[in-house]
Formats: sequence, C-alpha cells, structure tokens
Amino acid sequence: MLNYSKSINILLILIFCLIGSSLQAQFILKQVEYDIPISYSLVPEDVEIENEEEEALFFMTIPTEKLKKAAFEEGREVSTNESIIYIDGDNFAVEDNSEMGQMTVISNAKDGVMYMIRWSQKKVIVITPEDLKKMEEQANAAVEESMKLLSPEMQAQVRASMEQEKQQKSGAKRIANPTGKKMTINGFNCELFTITNEEGNITGIWAAPDDMNITAAAENISEKFSKIFNMGEDEETDEWSLIKGKIPVEVREMSQDMEMGEPSFSITSIQKIERKTPPVDKFNVPGEKEGFTHGSFSDMMNQMMREQ
Repeated sequence: MLNYSKSINILLILIFCLIGSSLQAQFILKQVEYDIPISYSLVPEDVEIENEEEEALFFMTIPTEKLKKAAFEEGREVSTNESIIYIDGDNFAVEDNSEMGQMTVISNAKDGVMYMIRWSQKKVIVITPEDLKKMEEQANAAVEESMKLLSPEMQAQVRASMEQEKQQKSGAKRIANPTGKKMTINGFNCELFTITNEEGNITGIWAAPDDMNITAAAENISEKFSKIFNMGEDEETDEWSLIKGKIPVEVREMSQDMEMGEPSFSITSIQKIERKTPPVDKFNVPGEKEGFTHGSFSDMMNQMMREQ
C-alpha cells in the first residue's frame, strides 16, 4: 500500500503543478523520478563534510548519471519511474510507468474530476472533490476513535501536539535560496536553489529560465485545482511557485531509506519539454465498451484498507 500511495501522491503533484492555463497552452513533458542510494565513494579524500547540511549540498551538485553509476558499481538498486504529461488547454493526461505497471490520470480543470486508469486491471477510478472530502472525514473519525483509547491527560497532550504542528506548518514560509551553483541538466542551463523546511530537511531545486511561458500556466492551473479540491493555505507550496519565472528542471530530496537506514536521493527530473499539440486520444477515458469498469476513489481506498 505504501508504494501505491506514493504513486498516487506523485501523480497528484504532477497534475497540480504541470498544467497549461488556456486553449493555446499545449505541451508534452517527459519526466523521470529516481530513488538513488548515496555512494560515499564520490567524496574525495581531501573533502571534509561537517554536518548533514553540507552533505546534502555536496551530493546535490553531483550529476544524476554520476550518482546512478556509483550506486550501480556498488551493486545497489536504483528505482526509476517514467512519466509523460500531455497538456492541451484545460485537458491533461499523465502517463505513469512504474514497477506497478502502467497507470494514467486524465482530467479537465473545468470539470474538476480525475480519472485514474489502471490498464492491466481494466479499471477506472473516478476521483471527485467529494471523494477526497469523505476520505478526510474518515481519517479524522479514525483519529478520534484512537483518542478514546487514551487517558484524558494523554488526549490533551496529543491534541496540543497536533495543534502545535498545525500552527508550525501554517506559519512556516518556505523560501528558495539561490546558491550561485550552476549546471547544465538535460539541455537546460540551471542554477541551484535550496529550501529548508521546519524539520531542517533540505530540498534542492535546479531551476532554469522559462523560455516557453509554462510557469505562469502552471501557477494558474494550480490555483484552479486548489479551489476545486478546497486545498487550504497550510498545504505545502510546490516548487513551481517557490521559484517564479523558472522551471524546476530537477528537484532533489535527501532522505533515509526506511529499510536499510541509509541515505538516498529522491530526484524528479524533467527530461524534455515540447510545445506541441498532444494526440487527441491521450484524453479519452475508456469505458464499458473497451472492457473497463468504473469505481470511486473512496471505494478503492476502503478496499485497500480491508486487504491490509
């Protein structure tokens, strides 16, 4: 379930951040996501790394291909997930190819309904704002049920901690700081920006000048979906908004592998952007005639919970 949830989150982030805003906005974006274990063989003997911040910054300046090569030479696994985003005005489609198989999300910003197509299972999951609201209500109800098992004193402590965390997130303002470091990535001339969150974790963004006017379109459509899905101000700001007027060609986040306890990089890399009209069939949602069944997103999540 964890990997599947991650795929859903990745798709939704792509949808909110990479869409055109008018009938003239037509793009095809090719993107790859990597999970790459960190290889300390890349650190020269004469380089001393004093803390986690210096470590993150050091590895952020190493090209992705070099990170991958070092991991492969040590016999370690590199996870790869390829996506293609098709944009035609308010219509969009995201094709995602991962170890879980092919999955496509299709929607229209005017309608506010998303269709998640699971090709191997011939299923279409319909995602509506009402579904997400229902899921949130169910999650809140589950938290309240868990609270009943605690003593009044513990309940008070947990609620205070939750409120403090909520206040920290709503009051925290993420700022992208330029580092002056530059690198050419996938043909884009990029500069490295860093963002530090409230936990002290660092995100690196290799950003390039926007010569295609795609960033204004991305911000416009992000606002549309925020209204449709009632996303509050405490929602995490996306990288497109943090570096206005620039394309986040490569976003890197350093984390600890949950199984091995070793550091790794999650890298989202835009390989190519084409300003062209996508094929019309990319926005077609298969139905009963094609042998597909339709179901709601909340029903799918409930089924996954029962199967745990």
